[in-house]
Amino acid sequence: MGASLNLVNLGKIGAGGLIQSVILITVVFFTAWYLGGLFKLDNKLRALISAAISICGVSASIAAGGAVQAKREQLAYVGGLVVIFALPLIFLQPLIAHWLNLSQAVAGPGLVAALTPALR
Repeated sequence: MGASLNLVNLGKIGAGGLIQSVILITVVFFTAWYLGGLFKLDNKLRALISAAISICGVSASIAAGGAVQAKREQLAYVGGLVVIFALPLIFLQPLIAHWLNLSQAVAGPGLVAALTPALR
């Protein structure tokens, strides 16, 4: 889960890509944190949701749950939310990418390439 990142990949990405990643993760984390505050969520639940949304989903929420000593119910809630929202997007995002006529370089090579012949 992310451990396969090596120096060759970092060299290909370059400093610009790393800076962009840090900015994106930070902005998404604090936006989710802020919105959780507007909904008056518990700080531990806000941390789990923010980590899950900004980093990598359930794995990040599990790590954050250990760090903030969240309740099991909170972790289950966030894990359920991630699955409920991610599952439909697995199928919808390639379709949307196709309808928007996005290239594989922009949309990602996975399902877009697999679905493109079927959608024509």
